[in-house]
Amino acid sequence: MNKIKIVGLGPGNLDYLLPICKKQIEGADILIGGRRNIESLEEMARGKEIRYIDRHLKELVEYIMKNTGKDIVMVVSGDTGFYSMLEFMKKNFHIKDLETYPGISSIQYLFARCNLSWFDALVKSVHGREFDFESLLPRYTYLGLLTDKKNTPREIARRLCEAGYHKKKIIVGEDLSYSYEKIEKYTAEELMKTKKEFQINAVIIEGGLDGTH
Repeated sequence: MNKIKIVGLGPGNLDYLLPICKKQIEGADILIGGRRNIESLEEMARGKEIRYIDRHLKELVEYIMKNTGKDIVMVVSGDTGFYSMLEFMKKNFHIKDLETYPGISSIQYLFARCNLSWFDALVKSVHGREFDFESLLPRYTYLGLLTDKKNTPREIARRLCEAGYHKKKIIVGEDLSYSYEKIEKYTAEELMKTKKEFQINAVIIEGGLDGTH
């Protein structure tokens, strides 16, 4: 059985795809990933067998098991260790049969673009999940979040204002790593009142006790 390779694509722009990850993709017989991720690979995906990740995960596992003699690469957004398919794969395949290659997460990228360190930040996702991030703010210098269409930056700002954090500084990253990326800074109050529509973003919230009320 060949090892199943799980490869992080980075924040989006292929300029940020690590060379070792590119090498694994180019050598694959089969590429597995979300449609958007596969399409972003352009020339690298040409001529390869493609399997898209969708809601039929049981069938995906069966497909992989039938093709273990081929070189299979599963591509995931950002970094493999940050809310990717890695945990799913570990539940369905023995860990010795997996080989993981990290990428640059969008949160990591946003911290770098803002010239901020993130060694003492809490980094989480509210993409399809909930947690009480308001109560955790005082414990950390920064809080980095991946958002979704429900838990948007504006919704996060609204929750912060309800908790009394009206003046907390929030950085919102959109289309990160692309030439048209936008990185904007707000207070929670300013962001809550904005009319801008948000999709999927990376957000950095100032932590600590400052910025309240």
